[in-house]
Amino acid sequence: MKPRICLFLVILSLFCACSEQKALEPVYKITFDEKNFVDVRNVVNDLEFILLDTIPEANISNITDMYICNDRIYCFSNSNSGYVCVFSLDGDFLFKISHVGKAKNEWLKLSSMYVNDCENRIVLTDNYGLKILEYTLDGEYVRTVPIQLINNRENGYHSGYYYSVTNPYMTGDRIARETDHLINICDSTSKFNNVSELIDVKQNSAMIMQERVNRLYNGENGLLAAPTLDPTVYKLDGLDVLPYADFEYTGNKLQFYTDEDIEEGVIKNLFMGGLKKSFYSGSIVESPQYLIRRVGYADAVDVIYDKKTGKTVLTRFDSDKLGERHLSELFAYKTPYCYYKGFYYGKLTTDLLSFPGQYTEGHVPKELTELKELSDKNLINNVIVRYKISL
Repeated sequence: MKPRICLFLVILSLFCACSEQKALEPVYKITFDEKNFVDVRNVVNDLEFILLDTIPEANISNITDMYICNDRIYCFSNSNSGYVCVFSLDGDFLFKISHVGKAKNEWLKLSSMYVNDCENRIVLTDNYGLKILEYTLDGEYVRTVPIQLINNRENGYHSGYYYSVTNPYMTGDRIARETDHLINICDSTSKFNNVSELIDVKQNSAMIMQERVNRLYNGENGLLAAPTLDPTVYKLDGLDVLPYADFEYTGNKLQFYTDEDIEEGVIKNLFMGGLKKSFYSGSIVESPQYLIRRVGYADAVDVIYDKKTGKTVLTRFDSDKLGERHLSELFAYKTPYCYYKGFYYGKLTTDLLSFPGQYTEGHVPKELTELKELSDKNLINNVIVRYKISL
């Protein structure tokens, strides 16, 4: 009997191991290269512009992040200690959340905004005052939760848990015990107890420059985490984490930062923006049909994966490199920040339109002529770009 029992246990352990391994396979395996490169103007259609209200209360010097729900555009800026401006889908100003100070319901300096429309929450992180401030989607103050130093940059909330994002810059630009994982999970009590840690940090992202500071995004079926430098995007589910989408570059033109490159950047205190080499960005957008991830920063490209057909294309929305010498011909084609009801939304900062001389002369795309005229007359706030994507 004993040999049979042992054999049964071996078979059972192998079965469990296989089951566990299978469960850890990503939902989507995405390979990409230059063979399927498509001009972004052949991917984007129904391009239109939402001009944000120009009344003084609506003015935004810089849109750091943006989220759309309830037919409203929630714009976050980390300028001037941080604030949130909310607009209709037509760009009409609705209200502003701006409470700077030292009181319980005020902040010193905001670093991020997270919007959970399913649970009627706006989560603002005050990384100077070491606290989280919660508001309803209508801008009503709910409560303040104190946080620890290591959790002071970006915090999301989902299904009773806070997800606090770490970064090696918090530990002197080195991966230490406090930053060897991407996510600290904390409970929703007033003590903000750390109950779990998720997603091993494989490479040091402290010196990597990126367009967006966010690593947490609302996906179609839950909360997604997109670690910088990591080819895998993860799905967060309570206290568990699952690989959701794995990206693999199979071409030979892009060169990715190596561990040695990253270490050199840390030692020499050099910010790496992806001019000569690339990296997996922390920017991800999901719609019912597509997954879109940015690769790189200054000279970025974008991977679009069709979840329904399995087709993948590589394209290029506007990037800093394209507008290095003059206004980019793709300036209107901004990388998406979010998806809402059939449309993708990006931000079009109008500061560059006001640049005089050779930078803009002869380089203003025809679709931006009207915006350029308004900019020259100083009659414009920021602009939101709205479009559809079709492969």
